[in-house]
Amino acid sequence: MLNRTQTIESKKEASLQGKVAIVVVSYNSGKDLRTLFSSLDTLSYQNFKIFLVDNCSSLEEQEQLNEFEDRKDLQLVRNVENAGFAAGNNLGIRKALIWQPDFIWLLNADTIVEPDALSSLMSAASKSSQVDCWGNLVCSGMPRDNATVWCKGGEIDLAQQEVAMRSYGESYKPASKPSSPEVCDYIPGCSMFFRPELIKKVGFMPEDYFMYFEETAWCAEMRRKGLTLAVDPNAIVWHATDDGKTSSVFHTYYYNRNQLKFWFRQSSLVGRLSLVFDSAFKKLPRALKAFYKAGSLAEKEIFKAHARANLDFLLCRGGRRI
Repeated sequence: MLNRTQTIESKKEASLQGKVAIVVVSYNSGKDLRTLFSSLDTLSYQNFKIFLVDNCSSLEEQEQLNEFEDRKDLQLVRNVENAGFAAGNNLGIRKALIWQPDFIWLLNADTIVEPDALSSLMSAASKSSQVDCWGNLVCSGMPRDNATVWCKGGEIDLAQQEVAMRSYGESYKPASKPSSPEVCDYIPGCSMFFRPELIKKVGFMPEDYFMYFEETAWCAEMRRKGLTLAVDPNAIVWHATDDGKTSSVFHTYYYNRNQLKFWFRQSSLVGRLSLVFDSAFKKLPRALKAFYKAGSLAEKEIFKAHARANLDFLLCRGGRRI
């Protein structure tokens, strides 16, 4: 297995061919999808089919998605319930596998791809067969001359219990020449590119997180099984990022519960005991105290979400809870 700081040595010649299944999960994302699909239409590599999974959006949104069924390169998949980000992607992957693609590209509904993003990923994957899963340079902010890098892969630091995003916050500057792919620990779920064989090696994305940390757990499992993850910095995807994890009750609950769940599963026995102790005797009491002292209903709801996140972690409750 390659060291995570190594760059990938690529073969000089590689064929650029094969079918690509693009899996997109939508939950009330009609507006974003129009922008995404417009960018997909500009891709220089066009041998792809879109598998659009509607994760049980509102009835109005579901009706609006009918307009995309006119696309000859799209298959609309209706999910009977919103079971979360991973469940939606897994459903899309299963549908895509029937089509027998050579590659699968998971894309968030709120992304925009550069015209050469797919051709660059295809080229990198064709040249470096030892890589099992590919990420890319993810940027945020418009216009482009005022944009920043959100992620160029990342590292999973077990000792510090954090996922460190490479190049986070750096100014986006178009490269004057191609950069070499780099091995990493983590690839964000907004854009993941891999061969179908990955599913046989590591299984589907874990579904009991509902949202947040499911792709992190998937990447950690890949690393545990000796697979190689890498980033192609020449493939650029724009993502409508929102790093404010405490902006709503919904996000506060799932982010805090799932980060505890994730690190618990990655930790040693001592580390697990420490997480449980900290959650039960520090974080939960602190959240409850803040709840009772909160001056507004909005603050109370946020602190209630913090308390519930810790309680559900301690009670081993996963999946969709709120």
